[in-house]
Amino acid sequence: MKTILHASQVKKLDELTINEYGIDNLILMEKAALQVAELVKGYLQTSESKRVLVVSGSGNNGGDGIACARILALCGYDVDLVDICTGRACAAHDKQLEIFAKYGFSYLTSLDKVSYDKDIVVDALFGIGLNRPLNQELCDVISRMNQIKGYKIAVDIPSGLNSDTGNSMGAVFKADKTITFSYLKPGLLIRDGKLNAGSISVADIGIYCFNQYESERMLLFENVDFKWPKRNANAHKGSVGKVTVIAGDSQISGACVLCAEAVLRAGAGMVKIITHANHREIIGTRLPEALTCYYNDEECLSDDIMDAIDFGSVIIIGPGIGKSNYSKELLNYVLTKTSKPLVIDADAISLIATDQNLFEILKIESTKRNIVLTPHLLEFSRLSNISMDDLKEDVISCIKVFQKQLNAVIVLKDSRTFVFTTNSHIYFIDSGCSALATAGSGDVLSGIIGSFMIQNGMNQPFESVLNAVYLHGALGERIAVKRGNEYTCLAGDLCEELKTSEWR
Repeated sequence: MKTILHASQVKKLDELTINEYGIDNLILMEKAALQVAELVKGYLQTSESKRVLVVSGSGNNGGDGIACARILALCGYDVDLVDICTGRACAAHDKQLEIFAKYGFSYLTSLDKVSYDKDIVVDALFGIGLNRPLNQELCDVISRMNQIKGYKIAVDIPSGLNSDTGNSMGAVFKADKTITFSYLKPGLLIRDGKLNAGSISVADIGIYCFNQYESERMLLFENVDFKWPKRNANAHKGSVGKVTVIAGDSQISGACVLCAEAVLRAGAGMVKIITHANHREIIGTRLPEALTCYYNDEECLSDDIMDAIDFGSVIIIGPGIGKSNYSKELLNYVLTKTSKPLVIDADAISLIATDQNLFEILKIESTKRNIVLTPHLLEFSRLSNISMDDLKEDVISCIKVFQKQLNAVIVLKDSRTFVFTTNSHIYFIDSGCSALATAGSGDVLSGIIGSFMIQNGMNQPFESVLNAVYLHGALGERIAVKRGNEYTCLAGDLCEELKTSEWR
């Protein structure tokens, strides 16, 4: 897994490398510039035209850009350097301009005389230190850079993007490719960063993290990290796990079917559905493999229901159960009368969010057993009493605060899904696309999570959760690729895709 660092952490490592280890800043800058130059050369390898525009600013990021412009110009590329000083320039920036001039190269200080037809546009205007809103003049500069034709490369981070929060500071350079140095930054992976960073590569320039931030790590979970639960050659349906699914009120039949089918398709041996009696026929038709237990309106918890809850070694509760008194009674029973690992989703999260007593019980139970919550952003806002505006401003900091109240694994579903673990680590999941923006997708995710938890064992549930969430996102991606669009995927298609043998 790739490490992700905040801007302040990278700055400290940068200072450590220069001041403690004695590697000069200009050496680091030259290494960064060479990495960018090689990227440009690779892209233009088969092109007869080699017109490159480099836009630099007054910081270290600008120095990287100036050095890159020099390297490319010395290699015979047609380079325009535009240096836009946005304040007092750093010493390394000025040194790079001095070196650039000594080679006989000239530069511009505005885009006014620059052709809008380039092969490559290199953005080195702002780096990861940007933490203030841009004025209109600088927003206009970035907008003009976006209008210039050519393949667009951002140096370390697209200009105008907050590297910690992923929010635009007024305008953002829209890159086709971002080459970031040493470590990923969270802002590249979320919100406006996800829209503007393009494809991302990490370049080694000689700055290293030696477990300085081990206690609160941020990591990217990728395809190479994904693993299926192991299955013994002597396995039988009992040994690969039983899961109880409590889903679907009288008006919602699909949630229980989707969740339970995902449990089985993801490898669990048996599933028992507890749902409203209205769904007897559809479950018998759609998922005859499932065991079932039904309840009716205004019914107290029966012995049959309580026995059914006890069936699984993992309990999933919430998809489509509604907010009735009976649903609340079911949830209260699961929280207070069982001790098994829980996956709490959808309506169950909403019920907890509106009942302080249930929330207090959840806090206590989270210290006794493994609990996974799978809210989307609005559900999390209600649960945590953190406003949507605050979450959008800095979602990572908000969840770190909330985690101090609850010892649970939190799967925060958004355009980039996060997994926040009980050891204060944060995992960014490198899968998923807008094909998953469809009703029932979360029900399938809960089913896969419960299935992986029971197969992997419950000592380290976050490992099961990471793999389950990655798989869910990858299913959506595969369907989108096969169909050539991200519009037509239904939640049931995700279960269908799980059938594909190549996944195994």
